[in-house]
Amino acid sequence: MRRTTRSLAGLVLLVLAACSTPEAPPLVVSVEFVSHADGQVVTGDRTIEVRANVKAPADAQVTGSHNGADLAFTRQGNVLRATVELANHDNVIEVTVRAEDESGVKTDKDTLTLHYPFVELGSGQPAAVVIGQLSPEEADPNAPEGMRVREPYYRPAYVNGTLYVPDSNGHRILAFDGIPEESGVEAAFVVGGPAPCKVADCSGANERPENFAFDADKFKDPGSLAAYGNGFIMTDTFASRILVFEQAPTDGTAKADRVLGQPDFTSGVNGCAPNKFRFPDMAIVVDGKLIVADTENHRVLIWNQFPANHNVPADLVLGQSSFVSCEPDRGGQPDANTLDNPQGVWSDGQRLIVADAGNRRVLIWNAFPTQNGQPADVVVGQGSFTTQVDDVGPSSLGWAADAVSNGNQLFVADETNNRVMVWNSLPTTNGAPADLVLGQDDMESSVVNRGKGVGPDTLNQPDGVAIIEGKLFVADWGNHRYVIYEPVAP
Repeated sequence: MRRTTRSLAGLVLLVLAACSTPEAPPLVVSVEFVSHADGQVVTGDRTIEVRANVKAPADAQVTGSHNGADLAFTRQGNVLRATVELANHDNVIEVTVRAEDESGVKTDKDTLTLHYPFVELGSGQPAAVVIGQLSPEEADPNAPEGMRVREPYYRPAYVNGTLYVPDSNGHRILAFDGIPEESGVEAAFVVGGPAPCKVADCSGANERPENFAFDADKFKDPGSLAAYGNGFIMTDTFASRILVFEQAPTDGTAKADRVLGQPDFTSGVNGCAPNKFRFPDMAIVVDGKLIVADTENHRVLIWNQFPANHNVPADLVLGQSSFVSCEPDRGGQPDANTLDNPQGVWSDGQRLIVADAGNRRVLIWNAFPTQNGQPADVVVGQGSFTTQVDDVGPSSLGWAADAVSNGNQLFVADETNNRVMVWNSLPTTNGAPADLVLGQDDMESSVVNRGKGVGPDTLNQPDGVAIIEGKLFVADWGNHRYVIYEPVAP
């Protein structure tokens, strides 16, 4: 009897367990963008597809927005897709998934911010701000000492909220608190200078460096600056060296920490060797690589890792067949693998652009070079790699002093044509015409200051271009100033 009772009790429990309703699985909702990394810089086509993985019921509600406007996401299985047209600068894309059942409502949201670098400019537009002069209508080589930039070369650098500007013929660097928002601003402090002359008369400031003393804080025509870690590097052009500031200067007592191209801070001898320069105009650091326009050796030198000292030889040379050959165009005629007075370099680590000034052209490598003497893929300013025509027009260049890109546009300082040329997409064909011009009324004009005198919309032998905080900086050499072009409304 007891056995029967126990058996019946177990049967009842089994029946009750079989008849109970299983609990519904918990409601799970999640979403995550997978097509791009947050903060990613996008180059090339503005129209892109973004994708996100989603975990939610098939009938869950999906909403999306792009820069504040509604955006339609389509769902295929666990993947959400949307096509977006990127605007200049920041592009915020957001998706929210919402689901509801008896247990309540659950939502999840993911936000993706993409950066599309683009400087919207109008042909012939005036500059917004002038550095080095009291007003945009002045071009005084003897402007007030605290703002003067006499015959400036190439590019400033913006590091930790401070703008460092090379005053080339003043043999010094001016440091500004932020980017000036009006003309006539004086520097917060100065690094280097006055001119380190050994002779009493320093009027021959443009001559070669025989009469000048060099040191860690004594420069001879600083050419260009480029950010490097928490500091910057400077091409001290006529000393045939690169100075390394490990920390960005905070006052006028700063001295360089290292020197490349020379055995010490007091030497200024040029040479043709894998670790020597001859009047280099520009150097940049990208992805740990040091890239140098070794101008009067007619080559570009590349270190795959930033050199620890002056003895480290370069890993690659472009424009020459070897590290000990330094003739313009390899002693012959221009071609895709030759250079003549290269002055400007730009790279994003994937592509390389060189302003090949003496050949009146800009060369583009679509993939970063890996071999000595590797030929370029595209040339602009000339119709082919083997021509060297000095001309004016939408497809021509005079002295191509500098070239810079933001990954989507190309900006070229066409020095002898007194203009800056802008391509609104990186050229992919030889001789591609520019889209707009700055400093001239049209692309067929080349007169100094438009023939009307200095003003906010004129240029006189510009030899440097830089993109800083979404603005275009131009070294307006003949007008003794830097001019800043701000984007216009699209």
